[in-house]
Amino acid sequence: MARKRISYKKLSEELTSQLKDREKELVELKDSRLRLAAELENFKKRTQKRMAEVLETANQDLVSQLLPILDDLRRASNSKGKGLKKGISLIYNNLNSVLEKEGLKEIEAEGKRFDPLYHQALLHMENGRVPEDYVAQELEKGYIFRGRVLRPTKVAVSKGGK
Repeated sequence: MARKRISYKKLSEELTSQLKDREKELVELKDSRLRLAAELENFKKRTQKRMAEVLETANQDLVSQLLPILDDLRRASNSKGKGLKKGISLIYNNLNSVLEKEGLKEIEAEGKRFDPLYHQALLHMENGRVPEDYVAQELEKGYIFRGRVLRPTKVAVSKGGK
């Protein structure tokens, strides 16, 4: 059997060349990783800045919609007599309209079955007209804002009655 002669010098040169290639790849990969990390950090900063701008614009739009209501309140506070109650009623309706347009909804409570997701029971009371575990009285209005409970309705729950 003939054995091939291995040239250790050639093998060493080949391995050295491969090692240099791998070291070069490693340096390129590290550089690429650092660039990607920097790009990600810049993206995060741009996104945070953009979110802050969007929030500021949204707040500005809401406040500008509330300014006429503020003017109405000022006029109502300066008025005297019978027009005051009517003025306050109009202001309430205007404010309610603006808030509804922004996504605010009142939670229906009175006469409804008690639901702890939407109602906060402050007391239980006997009430022959309202079935047990139903809301007998609404004590403070609750609201949902864009599908999430902003504030539960504070209620008195019926124990039933005689």
